Amino acid sequence: MDLFKIFSVTILFVLLSISGVWSATITLSKSADKGQLGNNSLSLFCDYSLSAGQSVLTIDLKRKRADDSDFISVVSYYEDKLDATYFLKGSDLMGRTVITNPTSANRRATLKFSSIKCTDEADYRCELLYASRQGNGVVNSNTNIVLWDPEATPIFGKQKLLYNPTNNLAENQNVTFTCIGNVGHEPQGTFSWYKYVRGQASGVPITNGIKPVSLTIIPGSCTYVRTENLILTLTKEDNLIMIRCTVWQTTMTETGDANIQTDRITVYCKYRLGKC
Repeated sequence: MDLFKIFSVTILFVLLSISGVWSATITLSKSADKGQLGNNSLSLFCDYSLSAGQSVLTIDLKRKRADDSDFISVVSYYEDKLDATYFLKGSDLMGRTVITNPTSANRRATLKFSSIKCTDEADYRCELLYASRQGNGVVNSNTNIVLWDPEATPIFGKQKLLYNPTNNLAENQNVTFTCIGNVGHEPQGTFSWYKYVRGQASGVPITNGIKPVSLTIIPGSCTYVRTENLILTLTKEDNLIMIRCTVWQTTMTETGDANIQTDRITVYCKYRLGKC
């Protein structure tokens, strides 16, 4: 009985292979894990295979950016006939990419970047439409392009760390410190807060009272601006403290990749006249 089953399965496999009902396969890969912004290269490869009796109709490269609801065709490839072409939605790729058609001998469709922009960060899909004796079929494969920008370092400028209220601060009073800064791209930096007490050289890390506000991309750039609040209840020991907001992107220290801080803050005692 077992031999009969093995023989039957083998015959079925051969018949299916001959009839061409096995699906074509496709794999979308990339030449590097991440793309670097600027005049740098990166390639996407659509590699596919066909069974007997199958032929390529079209191969579409599709893109889905963060604000797209679905994949949109940007390039169309053909095997051994028409030239590869850009769709209207892929016109932003023209002049900085090279598209190469596959052939029956080399079943690889290629998109090669020579210049990479922020808008190239997206999900990509290679979709193969093929014909067979049983009708048309579709297979697809996905990958993504993640960008990094070595020039996008955190920046604060020369401003001071903002806080509110600013005058006549007293113990037991809540003060909101607001840190706004460019935190780069890939990786996006995070904020770390420190309190510097008078007479101490090292800062004391602050972990409570931190309220993230927003993370927004800078228009025309790949870098992000982070906004975060620190709500601190003052004590009499906080007289002449200094608060620092530090960006941790690659350097996890008190100075970090960039930082911004207040001047010394005067705290008045609530139940007696004068400074604490």
